[in-house]
Amino acid sequence: VGDLTVHGHLKVAANATVDGDGRIRGRLEVGGNLSARSLQFDGGLEVPGVLDCPVVEGRLRHASRIGSLHSQHVRIVRASLPSTRGSLLVIDRIEASEVEIEGVDCEYLRADRVRLGAEAHVTRLEGQVVRRHRSAYVGARAWEPLPPGLSR
Repeated sequence: VGDLTVHGHLKVAANATVDGDGRIRGRLEVGGNLSARSLQFDGGLEVPGVLDCPVVEGRLRHASRIGSLHSQHVRIVRASLPSTRGSLLVIDRIEASEVEIEGVDCEYLRADRVRLGAEAHVTRLEGQVVRRHRSAYVGARAWEPLPPGLSR
């Protein structure tokens, strides 16, 4: 497609290519890879393959999953809702120049400059952390977070 604007829920069964800009307000599910010139979302994403996009800016409102993200500029934060605690986005790999994440659980992150916001978790990190929230964590976890509604 040329440009993509979604208000609601869009499910694509295969790979998707957006020649222009993607704007999602709601939820986008792609069956494979997704590429775009830029992607802005407010809601959730499900991309089991590679998300290849020079600029990704998003606000997480729903549980989301991305296989691998290749970008130059990434900014993904949680929406400030009372029910949003812990990681809303699980991602296997991020490779970018500049990354800012909040509420994201990432297995491997490689970037020149990294900003880790509240409840961001990165298992393996290559790059310079320029800002880190006190609840952000880098390294393998020996414990799993509790499901919502439970406490220790």
